[in-house]
Amino acid sequence: MTSSPVKTMKTITIRLPEDLHQRVKVKLVKDHRSFQELVEEQLRSYTGDTPADPNFQRQIEIARRGMSKYREALSELAK
Repeated sequence: MTSSPVKTMKTITIRLPEDLHQRVKVKLVKDHRSFQELVEEQLRSYTGDTPADPNFQRQIEIARRGMSKYREALSELAK
């Protein structure tokens, strides 16, 4: 019999105003998601564990290259 490693979980309590709680709850039900999934995704993105959206990360990289390449023109347009 092999044992699998047990993942240690910590609990965080979040206090929300009632109106915000209701809006979040409605949106989560509509999106078929749990609050835990949403928070974990946001925290992973915040800590850099994994990009939130690989396509978005690719778009950001393309935008950075474009801004670098056309820096002078963009600077003139901004004036």
